[in-house]
Amino acid sequence: MTPEIDGGGGFHYFLYLPKSLRKGAKYPVVYLMDPGGGKPGTASRYQAGAERNRWIIAVSKESRNQLEPSNEPIDAMIKHVKASLPIDPERQYISGMSGGAREAFLASQRHKVIAGIIACGAGGSPGSGKQLVYGLCGSNCYNRTDMANSFRSIKSKGSLLRYFIGLHVWADAELCDDAITHLNGVFLAKNKAAYPAGDAWFSEQVGKLIAESETANPARAYMWACFMKDYGYQSPAATAALASLGKDPLNPLFVKGLTDVGDFAQKTFGEVSSSQWQADPKVSAACLREAKKFPGSFWEKVLTKMAEHAQKF
Repeated sequence: MTPEIDGGGGFHYFLYLPKSLRKGAKYPVVYLMDPGGGKPGTASRYQAGAERNRWIIAVSKESRNQLEPSNEPIDAMIKHVKASLPIDPERQYISGMSGGAREAFLASQRHKVIAGIIACGAGGSPGSGKQLVYGLCGSNCYNRTDMANSFRSIKSKGSLLRYFIGLHVWADAELCDDAITHLNGVFLAKNKAAYPAGDAWFSEQVGKLIAESETANPARAYMWACFMKDYGYQSPAATAALASLGKDPLNPLFVKGLTDVGDFAQKTFGEVSSSQWQADPKVSAACLREAKKFPGSFWEKVLTKMAEHAQKF
């Protein structure tokens, strides 16, 4: 992490520069907003993904909830980062939690060049249909219906709404790593000819992730093996993992739930008010019925929690 950087106009930001960066290339960047104001530690949960994918992280200090207008510090940060660093203009991303996620969506509308959004704990509308969105939301977050409603209108191929067990909190480092790696992998799969070095690096790094996760987290390893196959990456580690880990029915069930649970939430939670925290009896019953489709799996636990009341605002 760098010390605080003056971005102009009285606004400041912090940078995380991955050790994996090399001179002579342009790199992706993710602009990051915290609802309480950014600090050096705000980037910590994104660092593993940044190292794996060679992404620069920029954290706005002044952007926060209740700052009006919060667009000024974000825009100042984006302008200064682009002028100061070797940023790939096609690979700019933006992320935040709660009010920071809402600011990320609004910034994507002002900066149509943004390629994707990682939204945690709050929804919104991206600036264009080309922008990918990776949503992360706690099973009992009071914005769980808000995120479901948002994703009902997000149609970009490769976008994903992913629930985890928890309240209105930041997603953990593993989920943030998955979000960065997913967005990076989708982009490179669409642009292999223009990014041969990036494609090779990505294949190598995700191969290592699969190999490292096979024992400790086989569902995650299988998830990434499926991703590599689905997006046309050549990876011996992925091929081997598909053959070995696919024998355990819980691993394919986990991958199925990645899309099915988000789709279910859009059809179910998306029908009720985004401000509703008390569980609707019909929605709860639907969650419990859906949970039975994932016996013994992580998603059974998530859907069972989603049948309960959300956290009160």
